[in-house]
Amino acid sequence: MICPQLESKRSENLSQKRITRAINTLGEGVVIRILAFASYLMGWSYEDIARNYGYSIPGLKSLLQQVLLQGVERFVDQRRKDAWQSPYVEPPAVKCQVDLEQRDDGMVVNIEKASLFIKEEDTLARKTLAILLVDSGVLTQKEAAELTGTKPLAVSKNYQAFKAEGAAGLVDKREGQKQEYRFTPQVKGELIRGYSLKALENISPSSSVLAQHLSEVFGQPFSRRSVSYHLDQTGLNLVGPRIVEDTQRFLQEQLKKGLQNSD
Repeated sequence: MICPQLESKRSENLSQKRITRAINTLGEGVVIRILAFASYLMGWSYEDIARNYGYSIPGLKSLLQQVLLQGVERFVDQRRKDAWQSPYVEPPAVKCQVDLEQRDDGMVVNIEKASLFIKEEDTLARKTLAILLVDSGVLTQKEAAELTGTKPLAVSKNYQAFKAEGAAGLVDKREGQKQEYRFTPQVKGELIRGYSLKALENISPSSSVLAQHLSEVFGQPFSRRSVSYHLDQTGLNLVGPRIVEDTQRFLQEQLKKGLQNSD
């Protein structure tokens, strides 16, 4: 079969209307799977399809394989027994009081009597909590967008990724973002230790030098950009020059004392 080459100009307005109507009838998850499969048939790359429809590349390939093996039934969430009989409609939020309190250093999420604090830079924790609350029916996708600081469409894509891959689907697939999640408390502690060691060795503790140090210690690559970011976050870029100066001065003083004692 020859892939058709349509000559008419695509209408963005008509596209949105038709997609909205299809979502109302079939459910958003079904429409996303159909569009992803159609994009595959039309020759788009795995990378482009995965990025635009919120899949990881392995997750997308798994979907495509299942459609080709199982047929059109795979477009529907197989966990829902009545999937073909009724379109998916986002369930109303459970009557549970959720208050969001934005602070300079993060956000406090109050759920009934429970109170959770999420640091400002911990976007993965915020995203995971939002999707879990959507999945449990406590928050609507619109309310979850407020928690994550994104748009409802982004929440919808994250929710589909969560359903397809679990929590792993919420990790940003961009290489730079994956680097950020490697900086556990242990890695941050080693970053400070490495900075101090380089100061003792009279080696400039640059981000590239420290990235190599972390890579050697943990046996996995750390980018210079991510190390530079965490040098700012820990304040080492501010106090680092003083650490180097104090270390060198201390070493020189100890050397002088050693020479004097030898005399």
